[in-house]
Amino acid sequence: AMAVEVDDPVFESGAKKWHVDYAGRWWNNLGDLDLGLAFFMGTSREPRLVAGTRGGKAVLIPHYDQIDQTSLDAQYTHENWLWKLETFSRGGHGGRFQAAVGGFEYTFHGVAGAKGDLGALAEYLYDGRGDGAPAISADDDVFMALRFSFNDPQSTEILAGAMVDRDSRATSLSVEAERRIGQNWKLELELRALFNTSINEPVLGGLRKDDFLLMRLSRYF
Repeated sequence: AMAVEVDDPVFESGAKKWHVDYAGRWWNNLGDLDLGLAFFMGTSREPRLVAGTRGGKAVLIPHYDQIDQTSLDAQYTHENWLWKLETFSRGGHGGRFQAAVGGFEYTFHGVAGAKGDLGALAEYLYDGRGDGAPAISADDDVFMALRFSFNDPQSTEILAGAMVDRDSRATSLSVEAERRIGQNWKLELELRALFNTSINEPVLGGLRKDDFLLMRLSRYF
């Protein structure tokens, strides 16, 4: 795999990293519905990685394009249901494209001795970007997960889920768990594993051998 030349990026704007960007957001609460609209114009925070050379070595060079983006986010909460939608339209990476993430979480209360809460999550992810835009892994994917909250004094919680590409069947498995220890400590576990991943996958192909298990112990002052 080629290294990314993070110290020598290319900017579309002549002002480079000093370009002045513009952003605005409107938000309102309409009963059970939270609604937000946003606009951004300036340097993209997602660089395209373009093959090039630096010092005679083949590397990937980050290219930061100028973009404009309009987005909508909505969340509807009613009883045990939570529905979410995030969508945007972006221009500047060659052609204009649209992307969206939508899904829900349903919570079963009183699980495991009437103390715990079990949430069932499902999301669909769509991204219509072309070859001129930064590569992503989730362009036509389904995510499903279970979240269990013990509702104990230690705030113990476990989230286990999987994201599946509807075309290639590449699957990303994730498990996250956390628990407070005493007043100042927090223990976290994180597992990531990939299955059915081809080397030709735009993003996951380079990570197909990067499964990991992480344990983190943090102290707060």
